[in-house]
Amino acid sequence: NAHCTAKGLATVYEELPNLLPAGLLAEALAQVEGTDRLLQDHAVWTLGWRRDGGWYGMGGIGGSSAGHDEEKGYTLAYVTRRLGTHDRSDACWDA
Repeated sequence: NAHCTAKGLATVYEELPNLLPAGLLAEALAQVEGTDRLLQDHAVWTLGWRRDGGWYGMGGIGGSSAGHDEEKGYTLAYVTRRLGTHDRSDACWDA
């Protein structure tokens, strides 16, 4: 459970490769594939994040989302103060 601003959350993801030794980050991003029973969707999980190609991050309750894309070289975080869908955070990622 995290409670922070979008800027703070984006900073964590942006700095993660600098905060963890390369070997530890590689171990943390090791992949396990399967069906996410909550989302009823195929998922690739790491030790704490969902992974999709070069992107790793996590969505939260109410529509918040944050992550880092190694291949495209950007980090994004979207947080909301009320419960809702992921439509807005998905639109931010698509943009």
